[in-house]
Amino acid sequence: MVSSNRPRSGASRFWSDETQKFKLNELRTTDALLLGRVTHEGFAAASPSRKDTDGFADRFNSMPKFVVSKTLKKLDWNNSHLIKGDLATEVSKVKQQEGHDIVFTAVKPSYGLCYRTT
Repeated sequence: MVSSNRPRSGASRFWSDETQKFKLNELRTTDALLLGRVTHEGFAAASPSRKDTDGFADRFNSMPKFVVSKTLKKLDWNNSHLIKGDLATEVSKVKQQEGHDIVFTAVKPSYGLCYRTT
């Protein structure tokens, strides 16, 4: 049986129990998310109201989310932080914080900068 955390998008056809286990483990070992504006807006619209028995939704909603955007002025989703300045500098600051991994999604024009920062 596939979890209630199954995405409600075109990606759902690729979702399986194995995918769910991988994403839950990834989330448990991650301290922050780095998101592009479009991904953040989609997650922020769907995630706050989600509930599940394995703790995925609670973890996802409570963890720090760093959002890269030139157009957003305000973020309403819990524990979201706007990155507007120099991306390499701002991502370096995030990476220097104590913790484990940062998972990033849909920072298409800038993803290479995330790897080059220290």
